[in-house]
Amino acid sequence: MKNSAYQIDPPGCSGKGVFPNDVGSKKHDVYDLKLDGIRYLYQIRPNGSSHNFLTSRHVSVKTGRFVEKQDVETKMRDWKWPKHLHGLVFDGEVCGGSLSSDTQHAMTSGDTKYVCWGVIRDANGFGLTERASWGMLEELNEVGEMPSWFSLVPRFETVAAAIKRVGDDGEGLIGKMLEVPYGEKWTKYKRVETHDCFVTGFLPSKSAIYQAKGWIGAICLGQYDADGAITDVGTCDGFTQAERARISAHPKKFLNQCVEIKCQQRLASGKFRHGKFLRWRHDKNPNQCVFLPEKNG
Repeated sequence: MKNSAYQIDPPGCSGKGVFPNDVGSKKHDVYDLKLDGIRYLYQIRPNGSSHNFLTSRHVSVKTGRFVEKQDVETKMRDWKWPKHLHGLVFDGEVCGGSLSSDTQHAMTSGDTKYVCWGVIRDANGFGLTERASWGMLEELNEVGEMPSWFSLVPRFETVAAAIKRVGDDGEGLIGKMLEVPYGEKWTKYKRVETHDCFVTGFLPSKSAIYQAKGWIGAICLGQYDADGAITDVGTCDGFTQAERARISAHPKKFLNQCVEIKCQQRLASGKFRHGKFLRWRHDKNPNQCVFLPEKNG
């Protein structure tokens, strides 16, 4: 199709592990910092197009094609890359904050960056291996001015260096092999923490199906601070349908009930990154759910 984006579904990770316990249990050649953004292919003026494309992995119900978002990110759409790079397809993610939800908001104002993992299509239309793609990315440093919003993903050759780097900006690591086709034998290492909280309220569901049933969307969570005040520590979902129906039928009965949740990380704000319901803690009282933030200095 002339003047349109390439229709490419990028590969995903085939392996999973817990950060940092499982990192290094499988030998990888490199480790990429895993950021909490939104994955997009960034396509440099393909098929004679007058602009660049951002395509996601989601297929549009209306068009049957991968959703395009370049008109939301005009700086990425209109950037004039050197002509010999036209046709390249970068694989990576758009980032605009600590969480993917932050990125969704930031895209409306253009306050984002593109973090590139590799090249999965060159200007001649050939798919590339991980080693070849990374070599090509390094050559981009020689093409002249690079946009301030474009960067390469932080990559490490040793487990120790990778673990040291993962902080508030990363949610884990992606272990990769270099001598295999792009996307094969990738392992995602994501953090897993558990915390005890109590229920302070409920959020309505965004699902039309759940709304029609009068079901909740998520539960609001609290913990006490050192002074005995209730701290808002975010929300969690991840219930089974049976559990969601049970809570929705008598929500007031669940207020102040203790719950154990899992998350990828606790942010500096005290809120959880991707909180998910694990189980009710009927053996605990709300005053045992305490948040004591670390003091700087």
